[in-house]
Amino acid sequence: MRSIRTLFVVSVASLAVVSFAAVAGAQEGAPPSGPMPAAPPPGAAQPPTRSEGGARTHDGFYMRLGAGYGYMTDTNTVGSLEGKIKGAGSAWLLTLGGTPIPGLVIGGTLFTHIQPKPTVEAGGQSKSIDETLFLLGIGPTVDFYPDPKAGLHFGGGFLYSTFNAINYTSTGYGVHVEGGYDFFFSDSWSIGPLLQLAYSNTSKDQGGITSKDSATSISAMITIVDH
Repeated sequence: MRSIRTLFVVSVASLAVVSFAAVAGAQEGAPPSGPMPAAPPPGAAQPPTRSEGGARTHDGFYMRLGAGYGYMTDTNTVGSLEGKIKGAGSAWLLTLGGTPIPGLVIGGTLFTHIQPKPTVEAGGQSKSIDETLFLLGIGPTVDFYPDPKAGLHFGGGFLYSTFNAINYTSTGYGVHVEGGYDFFFSDSWSIGPLLQLAYSNTSKDQGGITSKDSATSISAMITIVDH
């Protein structure tokens, strides 16, 4: 359990650094305080309005919160023995970052898929176990909006991953890809569906015996975005 708590601390700290950098970048581009500039003379070119820039445009600070449901499978291998674990459960997502150019997001993602009472298949037999497993991943991510003023987006990234059970944690790496559509309901907030596929390859050394896990998660979520 100590390794799980350590991973959560590292996850939160990493996302906090990404968030701080994104906010700092947004503040650098904020207009200076002080008296308002004089209005341009008649006939002069008018400066761009907010509706042509940040309002309902995917730019600046980025935060995505997601919750949903999905299906996860895991193949566990210990020496020549192999078992499969599968089942449905809830999925959760947090991504923080910034937008260096309109429509292109660079940030960090924390993702978990929880699998209560999964089905285990081994030795030709199948049974449900009264135990909760979960896949946890954290890593850099990229999200791209082909049209910064529209909602279609897709992206993905790499993950540092753990596959966890009671008194068991295997660690390794993985990837995730995602796509969805966000519908604006204010100048900077939107909501919409997201489909995500995540894969991880992790292992644990137990007294000289290596246990390996290959987990695949597919989940459908509803996400709310500040962007």
